[in-house]
Amino acid sequence: MRNYSTALLVTALIIVSGLQESTLGWAQQPSPMISVSLGAIEPLRGSTESAIYPEVEFSVPIYFHPNTGKTLSAALYAAYWSDGVTEFVSCGADCVAYAYRAGMLGLRLRQQLTANPVNFSIHLGLSQQFLRAKYVGGFGIVGNPGKDHSDIVRSVTSGVRVQLNLSQTLRFVGGGQIGMRLGDTNSGHKSTQWMSRFGIAYQLGSRRKAR
Repeated sequence: MRNYSTALLVTALIIVSGLQESTLGWAQQPSPMISVSLGAIEPLRGSTESAIYPEVEFSVPIYFHPNTGKTLSAALYAAYWSDGVTEFVSCGADCVAYAYRAGMLGLRLRQQLTANPVNFSIHLGLSQQFLRAKYVGGFGIVGNPGKDHSDIVRSVTSGVRVQLNLSQTLRFVGGGQIGMRLGDTNSGHKSTQWMSRFGIAYQLGSRRKAR
């Protein structure tokens, strides 16, 4: 946890540094971009090590530095995961088993570190997962079955992204993210959660010229 907190601090400092460097380029940005990605994520609960992770992201430039070509952008994304559990598998005495799935909404503040042809960037953000647990079998200590339930899980996130330009408007994107859960430490959810993804991005409109 301490190492992750240090990584968050370093990422924040780099983004702030990039923000200061880019203030001269206010409103001189590239166009917004939408991306569709597919990857893997670590479920917050259960014994499954990874789950399929589709994501859609819409990003809008905030700052653009005309000399370096680096951009600071804000991105809103939506995603989903399911641990794939469909039936009960014995997990020992006094065990109650659930199948987990979640929809996710998140916000990223992304700082580009290198320009064309390969763009490398880092980000800080927040995410909120709408977790659903479906009872699939087993009985607790007193012999009672489980019940379907739901929860909302919020996390601070940080990560990296690589972008390769395929054409004037199409981009290949890939990256990873790790989240640190906020709130009740006794909830039973994992304290950290990793995710990786690859996909295609489309830049909307043409690139504006810096003044």
